[in-house]
Amino acid sequence: MMLVIDTSGPDCAVALCDPATGKIIAETTENLGRGHAERLMPQLEALLGEASFSWQNITAIACTTGPGSFTGLRVGIATARGLALALDAPCIGITVFDAFSQACTAPTSVVMDARRDQLWVQHFSKTNCPISEPRAVSLSDIDAEDWQPALMGSGAHSVVAHRQTLRVVEGLDLPSPPIALVASAAALRHASHPEETQPKPFYLRAPDAKPQHGKQEAPA
Repeated sequence: MMLVIDTSGPDCAVALCDPATGKIIAETTENLGRGHAERLMPQLEALLGEASFSWQNITAIACTTGPGSFTGLRVGIATARGLALALDAPCIGITVFDAFSQACTAPTSVVMDARRDQLWVQHFSKTNCPISEPRAVSLSDIDAEDWQPALMGSGAHSVVAHRQTLRVVEGLDLPSPPIALVASAAALRHASHPEETQPKPFYLRAPDAKPQHGKQEAPA
């Protein structure tokens, strides 16, 4: 059984899924905004209890790596890596872009609102294969970008406001991917990288918080 965690956005979402298929066995999502660190472990315990599973049933852990909330991502990744170490299980990292792309049925741009007049963007084919690298795009450069016909993610409507020939995929203009899409992407990643153990945060912008003078940042 694979345990899946997403703390990339305001939601704290967790699921149990079949690692061979990505099929969800149980899931729960709480819209927190902040406070993932306080809620994540109790939420995982409750999920296992409701599904009548124990920690010993977990054979793999998966988590989103970003881009997204700096604090949220670190909470999710640190928890996933700690559990993987304790359970001697592989730990799979999934980008927000790869998770959203699981819903691609047409050429699609995954576009996230990065604030500060920026968007985070990656383009995919109709078979969810990436056709560009993830990158930050200024709002002033929207018209110059090679957008795909369909758009997903929290920045989708910002693009449509400039390029009205494009469409937003219904129900997927969200600040973070549905946990079912994360699970699907994790199952594919696990099949191709079964021994992965140490996912790291995937940032497209440096964190706001800086180490105090004379202090060192904790390793990722």
